Amino acid sequence: MNGDPFWQAITRDQLPVPAALATFHQGDGHAVWEGRCDVERGRGPIKALILAIAGFPPAGQGVLLRMETDTHAGQSRWIRSFGGRKMVSSQRLTPRGIEERFGPIRITMALITRDGGLDVKVVQLSVLGLPLPRRLLPRSVSREYQDAEGRFCFDISGDIPLFGRLIRYHGWLRPATD
Repeated sequence: MNGDPFWQAITRDQLPVPAALATFHQGDGHAVWEGRCDVERGRGPIKALILAIAGFPPAGQGVLLRMETDTHAGQSRWIRSFGGRKMVSSQRLTPRGIEERFGPIRITMALITRDGGLDVKVVQLSVLGLPLPRRLLPRSVSREYQDAEGRFCFDISGDIPLFGRLIRYHGWLRPATD
């Protein structure tokens, strides 16, 4: 891995990960990945509003996913294109974990190694800079892992207390060939 502190801080001995995860997250610069995923969205007006504010994609099966990452000096920008619809976020490493921003929403996540992959747990969420009480945090059963074909795989979900499933998208990525 090169000298970027963003991912090196995560993959040091305390969080060893499979090759596909290390390759996906490593280093400074620009990277492009492509693959497929399924997107499931919760229903109802409150969920629709939250999903729209955060820029999450519409529901679909076998959706073409293109992922571009730019990482420089401890900051990372992710552009996910689900079937042509873009969702942009920025990330940075904090003492509590990875902080990811989707528009006015900021989510801090802890990373936990388990069974050869990474589990991602939401530990804090704020909207417009106002933190939500812990009991209102989305419940996430999110995971990154490597499949038998050596692909980077993900299963990202978020459930809202009292309201149920907000979003789930799961699939795989490989380095783009173009």
